[in-house]
Amino acid sequence: MKYKTIIFLEDVTCPRCGRAGKRIAGNYSEWYNITGERYVDYVRDLIRQGVNVVDPQLFVCGGCSECDEIPEEVE
Repeated sequence: MKYKTIIFLEDVTCPRCGRAGKRIAGNYSEWYNITGERYVDYVRDLIRQGVNVVDPQLFVCGGCSECDEIPEEVE
């Protein structure tokens, strides 16, 4: 049986601080329909695993998880 990759982590650099990190790429809505896990919960899991997540739209600083934390309003 073949599996198709729905989302993956891509190597990027934080636009704010220049640190290396990972950007979540792919079809998130399809992945959500399969798993039911919210994007912010997936990001928190990655951070707990030690991954520096780069997402300028999620973090207030406009950069990565090492520059800033996920805002509480996102709960």
